[in-house]
Amino acid sequence: MTERVSVYRALFAIDVERSSARDNAGYARMREALFPAVVEAFEASGIDWKRCETQDRGDELIVLVEPDVPKSRLVYPLLGHLAETLRHRNRTAREDDVIRVRVALHAGDLVRDAHGLTGSPKVVLARMLNAPATKLALAGTPAATVVLVVSDVFHTDVISQGHKGIHPEEFAGTTVAITDSKTVRAWLTVVGHGAPDVRPEPAQSDNAQAVRPEPPAPGGGINFGSGATVKGDVFTGNKTVYGDGRTG
Repeated sequence: MTERVSVYRALFAIDVERSSARDNAGYARMREALFPAVVEAFEASGIDWKRCETQDRGDELIVLVEPDVPKSRLVYPLLGHLAETLRHRNRTAREDDVIRVRVALHAGDLVRDAHGLTGSPKVVLARMLNAPATKLALAGTPAATVVLVVSDVFHTDVISQGHKGIHPEEFAGTTVAITDSKTVRAWLTVVGHGAPDVRPEPAQSDNAQAVRPEPPAPGGGINFGSGATVKGDVFTGNKTVYGDGRTG
């Protein structure tokens, strides 16, 4: 049996909003505009495109980035550059040629097989990219061209670290369903527009053990017992408890 060696990669995925509504000619025009814009944005952010491994899935592109590349560069200035490029193009594009995209970022260990790099991080990446919350964040901001969703590990390692050009307050937390019984924490921002108003996807688990909060504490917040009160929305592992006592 061939030994499978794990390799660490940052993962970038991009998908075009409502791409399935395009005819063949429109699909080709979309790809002709999108892929060069992505390459240009990577290069503008100091990431050597030739060193990246790509997987083209038609209207979706996955980019696997070498571990020596600072992950913060996948956010700034890359996404601002991409958003501006698409915004400039869309000004003169026909309505059915407008390009707006969802971007997902994650990082983790993958294994290489005969078809390339694979592993559970790619599953998480795909679920985040196509989550209802991600799609709604873009649909709910007509002036935007890029919405970004990042995994909790990427948020911890990159977004929350105070890197130049990255503003943690512009991200809203949500949950994303991975299977019928499993959800993960994720974070959303609409590039150039800040945090969207999002709600988590419910977990469909009969066996999940939720943290059961007491009624809202005086003055707001959630009381989890032992004198601990937390303001705002709290992710408990399999659901989110909102500041008014609701759960989701």
